[in-house]
Amino acid sequence: MCGAEPVAQVQRSATDGPANGVGGSWHRGQVADLAGGQLAGVVAAAGAQLAHGLLHRVVVADAGRDLDHLRQRPVRDPFAIGQAATGEDRRALDARKVPGLCFDLQLITLRNVLEYTRLFPKGVDQVMFVSSSTVYGDFETPTVDESVRPKPYGIYANAKYMGERLVRTYNDQYGLGVTIVRPSALYGERCISRRVSQAFIENALMGKPLLLEGGGDGRLDFTYIEDLVDGMIRAMAAHPGPGTSNTFNLTFGNARTILELANVVKSVVPDAILEDRPRDQIKPVRGTLSTKRAEEVLNFKAQWPLETGYKRYCEWYVDQWDRTKRYMHAN
Repeated sequence: MCGAEPVAQVQRSATDGPANGVGGSWHRGQVADLAGGQLAGVVAAAGAQLAHGLLHRVVVADAGRDLDHLRQRPVRDPFAIGQAATGEDRRALDARKVPGLCFDLQLITLRNVLEYTRLFPKGVDQVMFVSSSTVYGDFETPTVDESVRPKPYGIYANAKYMGERLVRTYNDQYGLGVTIVRPSALYGERCISRRVSQAFIENALMGKPLLLEGGGDGRLDFTYIEDLVDGMIRAMAAHPGPGTSNTFNLTFGNARTILELANVVKSVVPDAILEDRPRDQIKPVRGTLSTKRAEEVLNFKAQWPLETGYKRYCEWYVDQWDRTKRYMHAN
């Protein structure tokens, strides 16, 4: 997710029954109805994309880093989600430069949420930890599923994996209900994390080159925000409750090259300049994240390939860019 690390508390009525149809014949409209009718509550510092995606289902608030500050927040019967991914490759580079801040954003905020669940166990039946595909490290096969043992490299990826281990420990030690989701190469409207999807369209609009490391042959499982939010809602609704743990890859499920991403930019900004550069060795070799488990358990199926999702994002960015220029010229 773009922006700060989120903590979300999503309440569920005591009279709500199980999420009928999950893993069966649920479709997207039914998920939206369930989210609007049964899920409400608090998202803390969720980042613009997630906050917008859950606009009619949550109330945005700031949990902060202080546990006492978190305690003061009214939470009514929540089933919680926490700690979403930010711009993965960009955050990996930022974490290498300022590791202490990475620990604060990734682990101190998570500690607050987990301690809340321990202190008030009857008020929470689920914590959702939004991890990252970077926990897999270098992909040793073209596709990885949730059974592949993580081998994170770098501070950001290791902090994400530490978070996974912490929430699983609270599941084991205190019976906390846990859902871990692993997105990949997220993009979408309101993303300002300077990951490659934003950097490309922004550089194109400024007349700067789109830098293709290794000729743009690197592959990422690009995921549109709409698909991630849909999968998260399904995972929350399907979760059995306290004492259980699930892990899901929530991506488009088909890795595409950086060059293909750049070509979508050129379809929107024809004057975009493409330029080759050496590969950054710190970035892991990536590929496709299998979404088979999410498809079978949640009836999840991503709907937005690059040609529609990323093009939509680029067109939105161009519109915002033009609006900003008009405003600045008028003032």
